Amino acid sequence: MKKLFSMLSAGICLMTPGCKDTRLEQHKNRTPKINLQKFFDGTVKGYGSFFDWRGRQTRSFTITMIGDFDKNNKGPLKEHFVFSDGSKLNREWTVQFDEQGNYTATAPDIVGTGHGQQMGNAAYTDYVITIPYGDSSVNITMDDWCYMVDDNKIINKAAMKKFGFKVAELVIFLEK
Repeated sequence: MKKLFSMLSAGICLMTPGCKDTRLEQHKNRTPKINLQKFFDGTVKGYGSFFDWRGRQTRSFTITMIGDFDKNNKGPLKEHFVFSDGSKLNREWTVQFDEQGNYTATAPDIVGTGHGQQMGNAAYTDYVITIPYGDSSVNITMDDWCYMVDDNKIINKAAMKKFGFKVAELVIFLEK
């Protein structure tokens, strides 16, 4: 019975927006303390892979990110992807940080505005991205986490969801 209750509680939490803060709260005393504005100011390089809902790798890539934040804690974060099939993708985010480390982010292929928070060694961002799918496109909800490994390294893991179900996952290793 306890196991069933735990599973139901976890399921309810995953469907409740307020529980995201609870998951982030678990990281508040972990170090090193994450500071995305500092980490992404300048050039960051990385590599990663996409995985389907079964956990099978579907695509890999390298990424170069260049951030330039002004004294008002706002600026562009440019992403340059080169995929294993030779295709390329460029995205430019506009990111705004507040004094508490919370942030908002927009980009041309993002629906509305993404919202993020940082606590301890982790940062959580949620947003909806429009991605090509066949001859059309589809909106995917991103459940995006960054974990600070040391002052120069971050592991980024994002669940990609449609109708609340995970359809893919993204893992990126980033180094300043």
